[in-house]
Amino acid sequence: MFSSFEYDTFWLLTQWIFLRFYFIERVNPNKERYWKKILYEEERLRRTYIRLEKIDLSIKKFLPFMRRYAWNIAVVATK
Repeated sequence: MFSSFEYDTFWLLTQWIFLRFYFIERVNPNKERYWKKILYEEERLRRTYIRLEKIDLSIKKFLPFMRRYAWNIAVVATK
């Protein structure tokens, strides 16, 4: 069906942002959508996200089996 495909996983430790919203900031996910909150508060969350993303990349590089626990996957398939 497809001659080749590539994939990448992301959002392993960066899920911490969602946990922070829920447990620390007490943001109710039924009243406020977290993805919107991330977009509106991008400047405040940027440093945390970048730090967590760097750790994610290191984990994927040195412990590749951890990719299966990532929150998202992106697939590019070519015919």
